Amino acid sequence: MSILQKGDRNCLYRAEKKCPRLYNIIFFVVVPLLLLICWCKLCGYFLARLEKEYELSENMKEIREYEEEHHSMNRAIGAVQKSYDECIDIFMNDSMMDPSSDLINGTELKVFVQNCTTIGVEESKNIIKKEVGDKEMVDLTSNHLSFNWNTCSEDGKNMRSYEQGKFLYEKWNENRNEKYKEIMELADNNNNNDGDEDSEDAYLQAIQDTVIPEGLCKLNPAGGAIFWFTVMTTVGYGNAAPKTGGGQIFVVILGFISILAFATVAGSTGHVVLAIIDDVFIRLKMERLTKGWISLMFWMSMIVLSMLCVAGIAAAYTSSRYDGDVRPMGELLWFAFISITTVGLGDIYIPHDAFHQKDMFYVPFALLLGYVCVANFFIKMSNMLHEFSKRSGIPDNEVIDDLLLQQRSIQSQNERDENDCGIHHDDNGEGKDGASSQQGTELVNDRLNIQM
Repeated sequence: MSILQKGDRNCLYRAEKKCPRLYNIIFFVVVPLLLLICWCKLCGYFLARLEKEYELSENMKEIREYEEEHHSMNRAIGAVQKSYDECIDIFMNDSMMDPSSDLINGTELKVFVQNCTTIGVEESKNIIKKEVGDKEMVDLTSNHLSFNWNTCSEDGKNMRSYEQGKFLYEKWNENRNEKYKEIMELADNNNNNDGDEDSEDAYLQAIQDTVIPEGLCKLNPAGGAIFWFTVMTTVGYGNAAPKTGGGQIFVVILGFISILAFATVAGSTGHVVLAIIDDVFIRLKMERLTKGWISLMFWMSMIVLSMLCVAGIAAAYTSSRYDGDVRPMGELLWFAFISITTVGLGDIYIPHDAFHQKDMFYVPFALLLGYVCVANFFIKMSNMLHEFSKRSGIPDNEVIDDLLLQQRSIQSQNERDENDCGIHHDDNGEGKDGASSQQGTELVNDRLNIQM
């Protein structure tokens, strides 16, 4: 005997009998959906731990590349500026003129500088080609750095990715300057400082030796939670993905289990909601809304309504997270559509960088309610197709099961007929097994006639 079968002694049993609708909504709709949210939080936390260090190392690599390219460009610009100054000095020395004199021939100076600086410009081009090549300059003020599994800020709060990138680079640059000074002081103490060449080598060495300050970046479990939600619901926006082998194995194993759990919960909660809604319509003498095309259109309107709710919640979310910056309603409706239909094209998505743990209880939860509406729509469509098949005389899946049962019964009888040793004949010469098999076939035929 289960707990709910112990009568009035069990409070849950009494609650279910007294308020069956409220009881089922709480324990078979709200609680399962909240458990899915908590599951996303748990799996997202461990996935973020697996991916945290790799993301930091990749950001560190991007910062070093940026600094080296930026340094090379500064060298090139400095070479051009230096070439002009040197050319003017050469002109003055060759002309034996006082630099403060007003008797300088402007045309001759212009032609001389143009010819002289050709060498400096070519040298600058060679420096750029050698050290930068055809690569584009990295812009750390954009979303080039990723903060899906880390949060890098002064107080540990989530900020937009370009703000975190700017903050991270500034802190790294401070450490790089300190490291450069240490290397130059060490060279001076060892009397190994040969001027510009050693200064250049010290600068490049400081770039490679500088690391992200310890404790500057913290784990971002909220980013992991929203990522796991997209895995569980098969939305998969594509804005983030695990890069480590451990993270990918983790997603393969627990991600598949999460998808199965989501499908099970969506189906069961959809069935409960559907039963309650149909009961309300029947009590209000609106049975037409529970059958056929009308019920199908009702649940389609509920899907559209859920999309409008998701778009409204997304508008409030973006306004609170991005200083009143709200996207156009068309984009928000598009986001709601690709999320509820699990298309997830990736052109618009929920960023991980500014997402908080508490956001899981209203943005993804609203999407889960939309998935329940979609599940109910398909349940009604399946029921409508079943009724249509019965009216049109087309065998449905239940009749097909009976046909296969009949076929197996006939096959079994044929096998028994071929084995004469196991058959006992009665007075009329008919085998008992054959008679029982025939009776079984007749029963199957009767079932088929009833359903047809």
